[in-house]
Amino acid sequence: PKQELTTLLLPRDTRALHKHECEILPSCVYEVVVKPLDFISTLKRVYHVPDCVNSLCSCFHEKFLPSIRTNASISSDHLVVNWTLGEYSRHALPDDVSLDYITITVRRGLNEDLHWGGQESSKKSFNLPVASAGGFQFNVADFQGNKTIFLVHAALYDSRRCFTEAPPVRVFLSVKDSRPDAIPSEEAVAADSRAIKATAIALGVLILLGVFVSATVNIRRKRKLRRVKQNWPKVVASENHHIASIPMEENRLYVEKEIEEARARGDADMLEVAHTCLRIGREIGKGAFGRVFMASAVNIAGCPDPLIVAVKQLKKSSKTDAFDEFLDEIAMMKRVGRHPNIVTLLGCCTIKEPLTMIMEYIGCGDLLEYLRKVRFKHEARTAAQKSEGSSSTTANPIDSTSLQRSTSNQSEITVFGSTIKYLDIGHASSNSDASY
Repeated sequence: PKQELTTLLLPRDTRALHKHECEILPSCVYEVVVKPLDFISTLKRVYHVPDCVNSLCSCFHEKFLPSIRTNASISSDHLVVNWTLGEYSRHALPDDVSLDYITITVRRGLNEDLHWGGQESSKKSFNLPVASAGGFQFNVADFQGNKTIFLVHAALYDSRRCFTEAPPVRVFLSVKDSRPDAIPSEEAVAADSRAIKATAIALGVLILLGVFVSATVNIRRKRKLRRVKQNWPKVVASENHHIASIPMEENRLYVEKEIEEARARGDADMLEVAHTCLRIGREIGKGAFGRVFMASAVNIAGCPDPLIVAVKQLKKSSKTDAFDEFLDEIAMMKRVGRHPNIVTLLGCCTIKEPLTMIMEYIGCGDLLEYLRKVRFKHEARTAAQKSEGSSSTTANPIDSTSLQRSTSNQSEITVFGSTIKYLDIGHASSNSDASY
């Protein structure tokens, strides 16, 4: 009977075809299972991935190849490379794998500062038969370039083109041997001599030209000045007259902003004022580290009106010790605060130099001068009374002992009316003094 055949194309819709891709590892065994939707029948195939496909091998056995070690020596003529192979087990390699050849590659680098020599100027490579040890000699003259660094690479290949390589070896050609033609020829010496002469001549011409231009400019300048003197002598005299420097003042807004920022940082307190608040007057005292002036201050101590104060300023060139002692004195006066018998600290300038201490001004001066004035007036009054024959005399209110102590004390005591005020102005020193 006639056999009926049915042809079925799967899948009917090619758009439903799904291609699954996965990583295939060499030398592995994969089982491929195909199951239809009805699960009636199953198709299985076992696939063994070969080590080499289209002459491309996995080289999973590289770790079992023998290691190779190299060393090299170089002279002005030859570069000698020696190698040795390590031990290995032949049974650890596949049956179709055998050691094939050894490749020795030498390249001449362009940069001695780089460990890999930089780009190469020339390279030579040779394949040698496999042996447990051996050597090969290269001719240095065959390598183009003038650098002294040579890099040697050695690798062992098997029949599958899998390989193991030795660490690269660097060798350097001595500077003497790297330039066998270091002794210049007579032609080179003559060419260098001509170049030096030409350079010297050009340099001399440039120097003469510069001198000529400079002299010409100076002559023209003198001629112009001579004409100006003849025509406008008053103008020349005014130009030669010394012009005093214009006093510069700081912008008060910027200074006040700096003080506010310093207060916010904790570097200053409410006693900090700007130098622009002071109008310095005459000098009223002088100390080891600075001078004392009478001054007029505005917006200080809560008083918007001008206030007469005494200002003590530290010299700008003072040493670090004086700088620290001045700041310590300001800090101590802040701790003392207000007292009826101590001159009050009204403000200070510590953010910018010169460091300044603003004190209460005492109009009667120091106690010693005040007592001398009182004694002079008393002696004059006593003499007048004696001359008039008056029998009534007034006791001398001045004690010589207290006067002597006031003279020897390094701190000044000032008096205002009947109030004695104590202050260490104008006599600060580096010695520790327990005056306060």
